Amino acid sequence: MMIDQTEEANSKKELQVELRLGLLPSIRDQLINLRQIIDLDSDFSQQDQTSRCQLVCGIQSGIVVTYNKIKSALFTICPASAKFTKINRLVTDDQDLEELKFYRLHGIAVHVGDDFLATASPILHFLEKSYQFIYRLKRTGETPDDELYISDDHLYFSEDELYFARKNVIRSIYSALAGIESAIEWLRGSELDMIQDEWTLQIDTLDTFGGLVRAILFRIGPPAHYILSKPLQFRPLIKPVAHLARSLITITKLSRLFFNKLSTQGMNRKRFTACTRMSSHQLTDLEELVLIIPETLGDCLRHLEDCRREIDMEVHKHDLIRAASKTKTLFESNLNLVLIHLVPIIPDTEADDFPVRNYYKTWLEDWKGLLDLAIQHLIDGAESLGNNTT
Repeated sequence: MMIDQTEEANSKKELQVELRLGLLPSIRDQLINLRQIIDLDSDFSQQDQTSRCQLVCGIQSGIVVTYNKIKSALFTICPASAKFTKINRLVTDDQDLEELKFYRLHGIAVHVGDDFLATASPILHFLEKSYQFIYRLKRTGETPDDELYISDDHLYFSEDELYFARKNVIRSIYSALAGIESAIEWLRGSELDMIQDEWTLQIDTLDTFGGLVRAILFRIGPPAHYILSKPLQFRPLIKPVAHLARSLITITKLSRLFFNKLSTQGMNRKRFTACTRMSSHQLTDLEELVLIIPETLGDCLRHLEDCRREIDMEVHKHDLIRAASKTKTLFESNLNLVLIHLVPIIPDTEADDFPVRNYYKTWLEDWKGLLDLAIQHLIDGAESLGNNTT
């Protein structure tokens, strides 16, 4: 039984390599060739349709065969559940599965299945219509007339249909090519690469949040006539709440600094180990931290606004303290993952002017000290609300 499981695992790993080095690059080249044949900038009149369709049919079989091989490989590598649910990304005991962790399998299912296979459907439809066109032409020896172009079987393209079909297919090709590249990166990259990619996509959310907090701070000290001209809900913050808003901005900046620091290629400027000892659950937690932190900071901001109105102050300040404490806990647990599983495997060489591994360890410890201090200032300030709000 153990031998069978080992052989199955090795077979799936070999299929991943075949996808990354063979099948996906092959269909990428085939789609680029197809795009050049049906380029919108080239002449593609009705008279030219026959020759162009012949060219399309010349590469049709290759595209279809490669597409089906990719589809088959995906179904072999990924359990059906890996594509349809994220729950398997939360398993806690797959740290020894290396490239077959559910975290990676889910990503492969998404990038190969959704980003590529699903977007290729219009392309296959176009290939089929081109094939039918040539098949009918060879059988009858004549190109279809206008009536056949708009016949119910829709085996042929009218001139307008042809233009929009090409436009649609070219758009689908670009989407499919992007899906191919993301799939190759997911197959080739380390677990850190995958997390960094997600952080890079989402990190601007913290900039948006920081702008909201700064907008609140604008109401701290405008002229008296400006204050009195505004409705009560838009008047300046009371001083203690203003101090809390400044602390929240500091926490936001430190949060962004954390993701920026670990999203740059400095941490993995040399070839990083493909797999860590983290489980899929831990990898998912670390990846989604960039989504959850803006939510908890948003909770802080909302409770801060509630405190500003001085209604139910005790309730809102405790909600604020709870949200701030949650932010601290989230960073602590995920920072431990980084320090335990990522920092120790950062590549160091004798050629380095200083050990990169030690640099990141020291930097993260210093950063945590600054974050703890900023959050504690926010909590202390929240606890004092209601005692003196002038």
